[in-house]
Amino acid sequence: MAYRLIDSASKTRCEMTLARDRRADPVVTTLALKTMEGQPLPGRVLDVFLDASDWIGPKARVDGKLTLRQAGTGPWSAEFAGDLHDVDLTALVSSRFPSHRLAGSARVAVEAARWGDRPGQGPGWIEAKGRLTAGPGSVGVELLSALAREMKFRPSSRHGRIDPRKTEVEFGGLGLAFDMRPDGEIHLSGGLGNEHPPDAVLAAGINPLIHAPEGASSVHGLIKALVPADSKPGVLVPLTSESRVLLCLPAAPGAARPSRTMGAN
Repeated sequence: MAYRLIDSASKTRCEMTLARDRRADPVVTTLALKTMEGQPLPGRVLDVFLDASDWIGPKARVDGKLTLRQAGTGPWSAEFAGDLHDVDLTALVSSRFPSHRLAGSARVAVEAARWGDRPGQGPGWIEAKGRLTAGPGSVGVELLSALAREMKFRPSSRHGRIDPRKTEVEFGGLGLAFDMRPDGEIHLSGGLGNEHPPDAVLAAGINPLIHAPEGASSVHGLIKALVPADSKPGVLVPLTSESRVLLCLPAAPGAARPSRTMGAN
């Protein structure tokens, strides 16, 4: 079925395909939604799955392909490939993790992302690969310090060093390629383009400020960076309303269970 979503002056043509494969046992139902021509759709089309305005901001837009699949009466799984435009980084990060500041408008180009049931962990993201670009914007020094401490991001050792007296740093460009895998590993690299070193992820003008980690990071490290513990840095992170939202990210089997504490790094 082809249809157009009319929003303001734009008319975006989309396609929807519904298929039932009765050769499989159990029967497999597949529903695919895809943008074809026209401007990206308003982010509110995702409201059936999540509170899009709350997560990515009221101005966010989306295009690409979303595929939903169900075997028999089992849980639905989902795959997405496409772009999220004008993502509000304040809504995505600062509103959920008040101790950290990140501001700017971003584009997230998703090469592939899968959501589904994870044995022992329930539904959540299984893997995701893509690239985030933003700028100009600002980031809290405390967030940069946490990313360096818990995920091994590397501050620049030459030009563009961060003034420790500041609470926020303005940046001209943010570029990060990510590959989050089912075992909880996150492989990160720079995404600022040819005018910067390939491992640079944050820059002010021509000067890199932060470089990607060497080797793999982890979802556990990300949780520890975003959710500061009241106690001294250690092995565990408290299971709070802030950290609970991150339980949908992949982790090694048995590493993140709903309890009073959550394993990390």
